[in-house]
Amino acid sequence: MVAGLSGCGKSEFIRHMTLGGLPADISRCLPADIQTWPHLDESDPERTFRELREGIFPALPGLVMPYDLARSFWAGQKGYDWDDAVKIIGFADRVTVVNIRPPLRRLIEQHIWRRFGVTLADGQSDLKNFRSNSRGLQLLIHYEQPGWVDLQYDVWDDLLRCASELHEILVLGVTPESIPGGQEFRWSLKDLP
Repeated sequence: MVAGLSGCGKSEFIRHMTLGGLPADISRCLPADIQTWPHLDESDPERTFRELREGIFPALPGLVMPYDLARSFWAGQKGYDWDDAVKIIGFADRVTVVNIRPPLRRLIEQHIWRRFGVTLADGQSDLKNFRSNSRGLQLLIHYEQPGWVDLQYDVWDDLLRCASELHEILVLGVTPESIPGGQEFRWSLKDLP
């Protein structure tokens, strides 16, 4: 499971993972054959959960699933234990969770780029783009509220701690860090297993 808030870099991490482009210290912590695993569609976790529950999926070595921590925000729920996507953890013998947590400024910048197609450096805050994506704007407003992002990750971390009492779960903390002089970045491991 690759987890984090909208715009944190989940898709980019999965892309780097699939192409073998992650740093060695992170790759060593992931299952050796993860590049061959199928990827679940995060847009329909309820269907995936139903298919797992009904035994529709054959025995697979593993599944890669992005999980957006903003799902609870969009659903008007507190916490994550209500979500069928999280219940998928119960079907696995072992779970590796990659928590992607960029610094707040980078999260905001990545969210703006992904939702609105502009960068803060562009100075092109085209208000029509912002108004046409009200969901993205609502989330951006929450990102900028002091403590809101930290609270989402804290609640998620608590859920993983509780789940680890019942299941074998390895949690890796990963962050995209800017490389001086450009838009490029590198992945850094923050919490060693």
